[in-house]
Amino acid sequence: MKSYNHMIGRLYMHNMREVLIEGVRPTEDGLYVQFLIKNKWVTVNPKDVAREFLPIEGPVEHERSLATLKELMASNRQLTDLSSVLLNNIRKMEASPNYIGQAKEINEHAKTLIDMERLRLEMIKIVRER
Repeated sequence: MKSYNHMIGRLYMHNMREVLIEGVRPTEDGLYVQFLIKNKWVTVNPKDVAREFLPIEGPVEHERSLATLKELMASNRQLTDLSSVLLNNIRKMEASPNYIGQAKEINEHAKTLIDMERLRLEMIKIVRER
């Protein structure tokens, strides 16, 4: 089985939480790998480790990384709200062709908001790389 010892002492995103890997061991049958997180062993299929544990790259101050996570979660809520608005507009266009002009304007505003969010995420990435 592949070794995951390099993960010990590093921060990862796991189940929408920032976690510190305290230890790693294979299960008794050798089919799974277990990670020690907050004094509890979490069992994971080796095929799923890369998907289950997303690395938080570079040296990260704990408070700063939590703040970044909170920002990303707030952005996710905003994007969910935006998705609702766009789906609502699609329904309105289906019901009334007269709404298409207004929907096009809303679409342009949505594209601008998405571009702004992409820029903000790029800025967070740059700051985190420093």
